[in-house]
Amino acid sequence: MNRIMADPIQNRGLSSLEVRKWVTEYICTVIKPRTVFDLGCGIGLYGACAHVWYKYECKWIGLDGFLPYLMQDQVRQYYADLIYAKIEDVLDGTIQVKADLILCMDVVEHFEKKAALRLLELPGRMIVSTPLFQYPQEKVEGNELERHRCWFDEQEFYETDLGYRRICKFPHVAEMGWKGDIAAFEKGA
Repeated sequence: MNRIMADPIQNRGLSSLEVRKWVTEYICTVIKPRTVFDLGCGIGLYGACAHVWYKYECKWIGLDGFLPYLMQDQVRQYYADLIYAKIEDVLDGTIQVKADLILCMDVVEHFEKKAALRLLELPGRMIVSTPLFQYPQEKVEGNELERHRCWFDEQEFYETDLGYRRICKFPHVAEMGWKGDIAAFEKGA
C-alpha cells in the first residue's frame, strides 16, 4: 500500500494526496465494493482516482452540500448518482442510501464535535480520514461548509467503541505552517 504514483487528478488542496492514494488503493484492491457512498464528495477525487488509477468499476454515489463542486466535470464523469444535500440529511434519516462502503474523507472536522461523533456512528463499513491536529480552516472557494469546527486525536476514534482501526497515517504540513498527521480509520471490516 505504500506505492507512490503520480496524481493524474487535479489536487485542489482539499485532501491529503498521500491518504487519497493509500485509501484508493485499499478500496480497489482489498475492499472491492460494488457501491460506494461518498459523503462530502466535493469534486469527486476518490471516485476519479479509483477509475483513473485502477480502472476500478463500481457504482459511486456522491453527496455534497456545495452545488459548484457537484457541477464539476470530474465528479459528473465518475459518479453514477449525485445528491445535492447536506450530510445532516443523512444523519437525521431524510436521505438513506444503501452501499457496501461509506467514505467520509476529510469531512468530520467540518462539524461541531457532537455532530461529528454522530457521523462516526453511521451503520455499515466506513472509512473516515481527518487531520489529527488543530488545523484551522475557513471557507474555501466561497464554500462555508469547508470551515473546520472540531479536531480529533487518534485516541478519540478508539474511545468511540465503534470498532475503528487506523489504516494509514501520514505527516502533513498545511497552509500557514500548521503541522501534524492526517490519518484514515476504518470500521465494519
